Amino acid sequence: MEGMVLMRNRTVAIVLCLFFVMGMTQITFAAEVSDKANLGTVIGGGCVTIDWVNTVAVDLAMSLSNGRVHWDGVIQGASGTSSIIATYTLERWNGSGWSFQNAWSSSTNSSFLISSGSHSGSSGLYRLTVNAVVTRNGFAEQVNLAIERWL
Repeated sequence: MEGMVLMRNRTVAIVLCLFFVMGMTQITFAAEVSDKANLGTVIGGGCVTIDWVNTVAVDLAMSLSNGRVHWDGVIQGASGTSSIIATYTLERWNGSGWSFQNAWSSSTNSSFLISSGSHSGSSGLYRLTVNAVVTRNGFAEQVNLAIERWL
C-alpha cells in the first residue's frame, strides 16, 4: 500500500512539473512573439504560420528537369494591397556554404504576384529565398521566406 501511495505521489509530481514547464514555455514564447515582427507560430504537425498583416500567403517551389532548376513563387496580399515587389535568390550548397546561382525581381500593382524562372543546374541541395515588400493602406510590410530542397 505504501508503494502505491509513493508511486501516485511521484506521478502527480511529474504531471505538475510538466504543466509548470509547459506553462512557462508558452508564456515565454508569447512574450517573444509580441515583441518581434514577422515571426512564425509553430502549430501541430510542424507546420508554420507566419504572423503577417498585409500578406495572406507565400508559396515557393523548386524542381529539377533537363539540366535546369525551375522555381515558382506566389505572393498573395490582403484585400486592399496596392503593390508587391519581390526579389528571388537561388543558391546551391557547395559543401561548405551557399553559392549564389541567380536572382530575379518582379512586381505588381495588385494583391497577387506570380513569378517563375529557371537556371541551369545539376542535382544537389538548393535554397530559394524571396524578399518582398507588400504595401497596403500606405503600410509597407517586409516578407522574407526561404525553402531548401534536394533536387
